Amino acid sequence: MLGTGPRVGALFREGLAVTHPTLTVAAAGKIDRLRERFLDPILAAWPRPHPPMARAVDFDDILSERVGKSPGRDRVQGPCVIVFEGGDGAGISLLQLVDQLRQAYIPAVLLFDTVTDDRLSLEGDGIIVDRHDASPGALARTLHALAERDEAVRQLRLELHAASMVHGGIRGEMDRLHDEMNLAATVQREMIPRTLPQPEGVHVGVLFRPCSYVSGDIYDAVMLDDETLAFLVADAVGHGVPAALLTMVISKSLRKTETVAGETRIIEPAEALERLNHEMCARQGTTPRFATAVYGTIHRRTRKITIAGAGHPPPLIVSPGGREPETVESEGPLLGVFDGASFEQTEFVLKPGETMLMYSDGFETAFPKPGSEGRDIRLPTETYIKHLTDLAGAGCESPEALAEAMLGLGVLLDEQIGSLHQPDDVTAMAISATALSGAGRKSSKRAA
Repeated sequence: MLGTGPRVGALFREGLAVTHPTLTVAAAGKIDRLRERFLDPILAAWPRPHPPMARAVDFDDILSERVGKSPGRDRVQGPCVIVFEGGDGAGISLLQLVDQLRQAYIPAVLLFDTVTDDRLSLEGDGIIVDRHDASPGALARTLHALAERDEAVRQLRLELHAASMVHGGIRGEMDRLHDEMNLAATVQREMIPRTLPQPEGVHVGVLFRPCSYVSGDIYDAVMLDDETLAFLVADAVGHGVPAALLTMVISKSLRKTETVAGETRIIEPAEALERLNHEMCARQGTTPRFATAVYGTIHRRTRKITIAGAGHPPPLIVSPGGREPETVESEGPLLGVFDGASFEQTEFVLKPGETMLMYSDGFETAFPKPGSEGRDIRLPTETYIKHLTDLAGAGCESPEALAEAMLGLGVLLDEQIGSLHQPDDVTAMAISATALSGAGRKSSKRAA
């Protein structure tokens, strides 16, 4: 809530309380003569059947009254006739008076015994200059027009003031939301690794690019013991804060190890996803929340990878020599949909020089076709496969080379059409091997 409604309503009530303008005639002294010579003849010639309220005041009163401080609260309401005799007003600064009238949006007719170029230069912004001998009828019509204009200006001032108050409330609310979103982004980034483990013979690199403050993607890489590295890439269905909150649930609910008979047991990837799926289904409310994920482990000495997927794009195996990438099939349903669902896990050995690349589906729209415009920019393509494999294949020699390859992938994303407003979060994790151990690939299916 912006909290400006009552204040705005009060403002309009105060402003609309004055519905009849008051004609003010002012001069330096001689108030009775002022009324007889100027005020009464003008009221007698007033175009309306009922002339406005009127008053004759001393020149000093115009300067001393509070004008322009707040819409609807000015003591001077309506047009003024200010009569100068024998000069510019008993030593009072003419420019000071005109400036105050303009600041308060008060229209006025200034009457002089003679009209000079300097005095005519004061005209504009509701100020009119004339002679003492101007006819009462002409003055009455001029003041009548100014009074009509004054009411419209007053209404506009009230609306502008109210709009300014509302705008200030909206601006404050937007600033608050901006701060909260930045804080949410900070919290989410604290949930992902600040540094990636780099066990001997295995290199890990990541590209993490949210499309907004927070991301619906999440990744993790952690050593479970001296020999085993666990890795995760997950993508919550949707965008923004709801998806980001779900990634935090996934990160904290995925159990990687457990203690059995006093010893730590590494949970198999398929079993870990089954447990995570059960946890998400058990917590479902009225609005279902889904996610895709790929989770696995790699033994640092044997380079044996065990991996399971949950509706996620299959990882790619990139080999040296520019060969076509190989996909790692690991079938499984979305997380959070079917309680008791089973997940398949695959085992294979990552050969020397090979890189396994996991990525979120945001890459499908990250590389639009050349020349794409409008909605075509967001159409999925398969161009990303070549970019991913080229860069991942170039970064298997060392952790630094892999990190450089991931940076190059980020630069490539920035060069694409529409990259300033990327339609989806993009995340990629690359795991490279530098030594030969084991051989072959095999699959095993695990039931719930």
